[in-house]
Amino acid sequence: LNVIKNESIYDDVFENHGFRMGGGFEIIDQNHLRFFSTKTNIEDNNTLYTYNLDITNPWKLTYECGKNGIIPTIAMDDNGNCVEMHLDESSYIYYRFGKIDYKTNKINWGNVYNTYVKANFVSVDINNNGYCVSTYRKENELFCKVGKINPDLKTISWGSGIKYNTGGNMSVAINNNNKIVEVHQGYHGGTNKYNHYYLVGSINTYSNTVSWINGMKYDTGGSLSISLDDNGNCMETHLGNPSILSNRANRYYLIGKFNFSTGIISWNDG
Repeated sequence: LNVIKNESIYDDVFENHGFRMGGGFEIIDQNHLRFFSTKTNIEDNNTLYTYNLDITNPWKLTYECGKNGIIPTIAMDDNGNCVEMHLDESSYIYYRFGKIDYKTNKINWGNVYNTYVKANFVSVDINNNGYCVSTYRKENELFCKVGKINPDLKTISWGSGIKYNTGGNMSVAINNNNKIVEVHQGYHGGTNKYNHYYLVGSINTYSNTVSWINGMKYDTGGSLSISLDDNGNCMETHLGNPSILSNRANRYYLIGKFNFSTGIISWNDG
């Protein structure tokens, strides 16, 4: 209710944060699910996370993993390794590596590191090969960094931040074949800001960069998010058009099949 009463905060949530302020889960079988979320408290900007495996047990309490952060994003691999990134109040990007302790349902976090990069928005994903990819927005320019994780030291060796496009806020996903799908909104503040575009790419492990193959417009709407698997399937979710009051809180999804030879995703309507 506080969000709805404050029109400026309401617009920021639906245009800039979207599902990043909620949670998600994966159904493993009829008795188990995997839940992992980051959410920000609009009043004090504390970043929280929750993790639990078994739906027959009560949900565990949320644990604080940092103060004075905004725009949190988090990703995990199949081995319990996770990377969290956020902006501080001065818009610098910070990251932290962690390892899940399944006995306590807590994360053993490493140190918080300042990347000394300023941005307006950030997204991250990791794979089982020890690579992570981060995309971030500076005004209307989009940049990408590839990182190699050292799980023993709980650090990430980042490659250079390279501009790859222009537009609004984005979401990025990487699979275990080192293939990448990125989706982003149109030019931030421009006439095409509600357009949605995608890019397909792959990691160059020698230079720690991304080789982008193709990209094109595929839909319109508000805040968006992307996920993909190792079999060439991806799922995109987004909010409705933020300029239409009756539509902007609606949620939509698309299922896609990507072809990395051509860089084209064939979308099926959800």
